[in-house]
Amino acid sequence: MTEQKLDYFIDEDGWVTCIYFNGGYTDYVKNLIKCLDRIEKKWKLCCICIDDVASKFCEENNIPYIKFEINSGINSFCKWGEDNYKKIVFKKFDSLLFVLENPRVKYCVYLDSDIFVFKDFIPYLKNNVSHYDALFQCDETDGKNKICSRNDCSNVCTGFMVLKNCSSIKEVLNYNNKSVNKSCSGDQEYINNRSLMNQIKKMALERNLFPNGTFLSNISKEAYIIHYNYLIGHLKKDKMKENNHWLL
Repeated sequence: MTEQKLDYFIDEDGWVTCIYFNGGYTDYVKNLIKCLDRIEKKWKLCCICIDDVASKFCEENNIPYIKFEINSGINSFCKWGEDNYKKIVFKKFDSLLFVLENPRVKYCVYLDSDIFVFKDFIPYLKNNVSHYDALFQCDETDGKNKICSRNDCSNVCTGFMVLKNCSSIKEVLNYNNKSVNKSCSGDQEYINNRSLMNQIKKMALERNLFPNGTFLSNISKEAYIIHYNYLIGHLKKDKMKENNHWLL
């Protein structure tokens, strides 16, 4: 599959669903795509490749993609907390701003590649976003709070989110190199600490429907996805295998 223009991935409602990765994450991307192939959906996944290794992977596996080089020099898997990890995840904002530059895009859905999808989440998101600028997966660690649909989530997740194409969202995504150096963990802490977040209309998605990594041993049958965060490095792959969510 050759490289595509962004318009190829935009659906009839102006929605685009994308992931962003370098050459170190191709196994996770391939697993996610195999997972999506098992469900009924009407949309195309937009794979944003940030280096030649990722682009070659898509070419060899007949996966439609967009090349968005960031010249990071980082094409390996990066563990949470490493300096290279912070550089990579902040550049994700650049790719999202690139998507939101397209006037045809009304909403952008972003998901990390360490996510397993049980069923098509796009219809649900479209039915619940009309009053908001952004929907976020809630990344709080209290696993007992299984139903959390609220505007005051203390820790929104940048690994699964819906962003409206509007000036306030673009302003939130803007950052500089000082932001990268000052943030102790990465893009998620940066977003949660930005005062601009108080100016956007946002909602945390229900945790039983969009659970994070604190629910890996207690996943609701109603869940649309499960996000394998809170696991550092390839421990997430081991846990996905344990849960029969690794399809390679």
